[in-house]
Amino acid sequence: MACVADVDESAARGTIKRVAAAFMLECEDRFDVIVRNRVREVADGPLIGRFLVVPVRNDANELLGIVIAVREPADSEFGVRESKLGEHCSQAIAASMSEPRDALTGLMMPAGFEKRIAPYLVANASAERGVVLYGNIDRLGLVNELWGLETGDKVLLAIAKHLQKTLQQRRNAALSRLSGDRFAAFVPACTLTEGQHIAEEMRAAMADISIATAVEPVSPRMSWGVASLRTSKHGLAHSLAAAENACKAAKVRGGNRVELHAEGEAAIARRRDDLLIVNRLRAALDTDEFEVMGQPINSLLRQEDERRYEMLVRIVDEDERLIAPGQFLPAATRYQLLPKLDRSVISQVLTRMGEASHHPGFIPLQVSFNLSAPTIGDAGFVDWLSVQIDSSGIPGKWMTFELSESAVRANLANTQLLMQRLSAMGCHFILDNFGAGSSPLGDLRALNFSSVKIDSSLVRDMLIDTRAESLVRGIASLANLLGLETIAEHVETPQICMRLIEMQVQFGQGFALGRPARLDKIIGQPTLPLAKTA
Repeated sequence: MACVADVDESAARGTIKRVAAAFMLECEDRFDVIVRNRVREVADGPLIGRFLVVPVRNDANELLGIVIAVREPADSEFGVRESKLGEHCSQAIAASMSEPRDALTGLMMPAGFEKRIAPYLVANASAERGVVLYGNIDRLGLVNELWGLETGDKVLLAIAKHLQKTLQQRRNAALSRLSGDRFAAFVPACTLTEGQHIAEEMRAAMADISIATAVEPVSPRMSWGVASLRTSKHGLAHSLAAAENACKAAKVRGGNRVELHAEGEAAIARRRDDLLIVNRLRAALDTDEFEVMGQPINSLLRQEDERRYEMLVRIVDEDERLIAPGQFLPAATRYQLLPKLDRSVISQVLTRMGEASHHPGFIPLQVSFNLSAPTIGDAGFVDWLSVQIDSSGIPGKWMTFELSESAVRANLANTQLLMQRLSAMGCHFILDNFGAGSSPLGDLRALNFSSVKIDSSLVRDMLIDTRAESLVRGIASLANLLGLETIAEHVETPQICMRLIEMQVQFGQGFALGRPARLDKIIGQPTLPLAKTA
């Protein structure tokens, strides 16, 4: 703001405010630019400045405010060029003010985000149209659960401010809170590599955030996916989906990282490898030539006679080597083979257990099956499974089903039906990979889970990451309060095992407690002893 000559700054500000109030009243009935190059506060008084005023109105022509440009009396007059610039400024401000805003963070809502990006989707846009960045806060649900929603809101607000600060130097960049713990950003005229650098900056900015709690500070982390903006009617939706998939890949790889979605030679090679693996998997399922293995789930706090195993599946390659799930499950997911895979594993295990149960000396065991989201969403699966259990002769109490929180969220109605039907048959349920997603445990307590399996990424890092250790401890305490068993995945060392025992985690699964074994060796096998921890 310019200051009036020979008047102190405070008095000048007061004068400008009074003049602005007068212009505000005048603009209630004006829609055009107002130029006053000779303004006096009182008649015959000294010139106080030159003013250019533009009303800012929304789509309903309601006055939202005014834009004022001020020059000192000795400066040049405002002309046509400045008037046009003022109109453009007013239009930009009106567009920004009319966009729906998130109540907590003040960021654009998805509708405003889409509107902002729409001009970049036209066919004659520049070659480098820009990139879409999709960010997800790692384990915000646990923060809400352990330290309360107020702390979670503070985390969201702090993250929004840091992301805005990172993007403020990027011309015409847009930032939106999509929902919950998910954010999206758009940076125009930007290559994929440049977008990766920007995402890395936003990820690294989380290190500056520390939210105080009664126990210890909360330092959030974020995972990001980056994709190029596609030019088409649904270009933004497709680009957001691609960036989201890249973000999911970042979370699968441990979180707190950036992944790119790139179409090119690497993607073509991946699809070629996918087809080879999928064809091998289809052949294995058609001929039952896949290998079911079981990894023990052992008690950490007391000796138990009951044997518990999680059923794992491997396929065999042309050299008769076992292929681990990490190599074929992503392809099976993309080619919609998970329902068939889940059914094949369940059918083979129940058939072989049913046969073994008639042999003298058979020792009962608890078997745990993983159910994928597509399987849970299959309307005919519950009826099929009920028939399988009845025909096998195996009591339902010998069976446990592991459901991930993301699969439950995606198929809540089917999950409730599944749990209701199978619980009536005596089956049990484990909430799998807890801690990897954003759902508070309390939100899922209405479902009939008997156990919580702590995500492997937390257990793996708990000896080197105090945050991971705090989360494991918090999950164990909360699950105990809710009457749920706790199971830790990825118990790979005696040191991790000892720390879990200190935390009163009840069960563990991992190489320190027992490696996967073939199903034919598990059936009738005597109880495995607790692995030595010292």
